[in-house]
Amino acid sequence: MKKIFCILLSSFMLFGAAVLPSSAETGGSFRVSVVIDSADIAGFGENSGTLRQFIDLLEKNEEVSVTFYYDASDTPMTGDFAASLLCFKVNGYGYGICGNDMLSVSQLNEKIKYVSKTASRLVLCDAANADAFEAAGYSAVSKFDIVIDGENEDITSKPEGETQVKTVLSEKSLYSFERFLDNAKETGSAVRGTN
Repeated sequence: MKKIFCILLSSFMLFGAAVLPSSAETGGSFRVSVVIDSADIAGFGENSGTLRQFIDLLEKNEEVSVTFYYDASDTPMTGDFAASLLCFKVNGYGYGICGNDMLSVSQLNEKIKYVSKTASRLVLCDAANADAFEAAGYSAVSKFDIVIDGENEDITSKPEGETQVKTVLSEKSLYSFERFLDNAKETGSAVRGTN
């Protein structure tokens, strides 16, 4: 009986050590959407380009997760598109579509379904279009507290609750996003994809 009690006590202590740090977050998290287009995914299949650099940055920060959104107006069906989509799927990154036109979003979704065998229900759009996408069965994200696009943005805030962050990927925004991650680490804030 004493042996069983010790085993149970040890199990609860290990469980507490594993769970409590994650549940004791400092009160907030960043929910990050990353918008990508043809310029960002160019060269991805050959292990080069802006998106590949961004993925390398994420791999160095294993606790970080983001959701990628393909720009519906600028994402052609190429080998780099297919390679990036398969990379997201294999590595567990969320992905969706950024656009305001239902037709272009639907057409890109068909390309996604062709490559990955599953369509995406995630859409990043303007607030004026969010209700229409929601009515069509999409999960729309349309309001952001922070936008990172490589222009002198203030990325030193600490989130209260869930802070929505939109990153427009480019060569300039890579450095800004790296500073954003450093700030999140310093403040003990979680960085996750959109839900």
